[in-house]
Amino acid sequence: METTTKTKQQSVLRLLAALFFLCLFAPMAAGQDNWKDHCATQIANKDGGNGTSWDNAIVIATAEELAYFAQQVNSNQSISYGDGNSIGPADKGQAGGFIFYYFALAADIDLSDYDWTPIGNATYPFKGNFDGRGHCVNGLKVMKVETVSGDAYAGLFGYASVGILRNLGVRLADAGIQANSADGSAYVGGIAGYAHNIFNCYVVGEGTIEASFSGEGNNIYAGGIVGSLGTNSSLANCYATVNVKVESDGRVYVGGIVGFGNFNSTISHTYATGDVETGTGAKFYYAGGICGYLR
Repeated sequence: METTTKTKQQSVLRLLAALFFLCLFAPMAAGQDNWKDHCATQIANKDGGNGTSWDNAIVIATAEELAYFAQQVNSNQSISYGDGNSIGPADKGQAGGFIFYYFALAADIDLSDYDWTPIGNATYPFKGNFDGRGHCVNGLKVMKVETVSGDAYAGLFGYASVGILRNLGVRLADAGIQANSADGSAYVGGIAGYAHNIFNCYVVGEGTIEASFSGEGNNIYAGGIVGSLGTNSSLANCYATVNVKVESDGRVYVGGIVGFGNFNSTISHTYATGDVETGTGAKFYYAGGICGYLR
């Protein structure tokens, strides 16, 4: 009987010790989590609109709300905002991706506590419009975006097609952005991996934008602002002061602002001061201080 009592006491003590250890070191472990695990359940949209225009944009005020926004875009789910309001990704057309909707920042955002999941992916691109309204997203860190099969997109936005990204700043965390694709191409940039139109944006900070892939015969598109601009796209009035580095034996497009500019895309009124670094030895390396390759 006495042995049984001691055994129970020892079990309780071990449990209490484990709980103490967990509480003591939980804040340290939190940095390994992703923002999607700490997001809000809706966008409060204080002083915001219904998303029908730039002036009536749905406004995002916190990191938790931005994480919720990314989660809903990436899972093709409706976005709840304000007092019982909601919009669906295909409400304004079958193209989905919140096309023709407008979103904006209401304040600077701090993402430094967790790894970031980019807004928009290969399956569900973001097709709406986003206005930073002069605010900055600080502490952006995207670590090892990997896919078993398909393309990887990394940045504040991953895959942002059709719409406009404007008036937005990004300050990288020291860890920067590291994107890898196991079996596909990699698109990486401070603002977006792939985008259509970008105006009045900047990327700064000590972190490096890096990309690589472990497969063969694939492409890497890496830039201080955006990895790749789409067809008939524009980028203007942007600057980047971050380093861009690519390690690959495949086809590489890397630039201080844009890695690759597709058919009829234009780049104007930009500057970059960071280092642009890529490998040697292969015959398909395109690198430039502003743009690696512009069609």
